[in-house]
Amino acid sequence: MQIAAKVAAPLARTNEIVILSGEGSRVTREVNHLLAELPVSVNALTGVDLSKIPLLQKIGSAQA
Repeated sequence: MQIAAKVAAPLARTNEIVILSGEGSRVTREVNHLLAELPVSVNALTGVDLSKIPLLQKIGSAQA
């Protein structure tokens, strides 16, 4: 649990994440795919619910 908290700590200080790439870029698709699966993976491995982090709540509501 302490490891997950230390890994997630920088996210709490992040206001915005911007990813730049060309239209239809593989990089964009891969990053979006990884970000979509990250909370489930972290929860399965550590028991930490990343959806409780305000930045991720903001991102999730923006995508909906």
